[in-house]
Amino acid sequence: MTWATMRPMFGALVAKREVSRTMSRRGSTDEKLLIRLLAPPELEDGVESLEYWRRRSRQLPWYRIRARREAVRMTVGWEQRVAAALVSHHPASFDSRLSAGGLVARTRLARWTRRAGIVVVAAVTSVVVLVAIPAVAALVYLLHAL
Repeated sequence: MTWATMRPMFGALVAKREVSRTMSRRGSTDEKLLIRLLAPPELEDGVESLEYWRRRSRQLPWYRIRARREAVRMTVGWEQRVAAALVSHHPASFDSRLSAGGLVARTRLARWTRRAGIVVVAAVTSVVVLVAIPAVAALVYLLHAL
């Protein structure tokens, strides 16, 4: 092989190395940014965001279905972030940790209470329907028998 035939390959190899060096520098910057973005938020910021989304979820009218779904999703997301911030090593006072823990507990309790209410209503409705249909059928049969 002569230099004339090797030169384009050598140039491509040099360019590839420069790109990989640049990518590794960017990769480390990107990784640092990603780690910072995925880290739990400051406790006060998280509590403020969680309160905002809880309040928005309660204040939206029933016909704004998409907005309500978004608010519920964001509430769950911020609830998880605040819970992560509670156990993280960020400096925060005992009072702020206690109030944040209470907020997370109230949010989860409200969600589970609402779900339990739906289950109770569904169970009562099922029992009423399962009892009412045979009762009405028996009553109709008795009336025809007379």
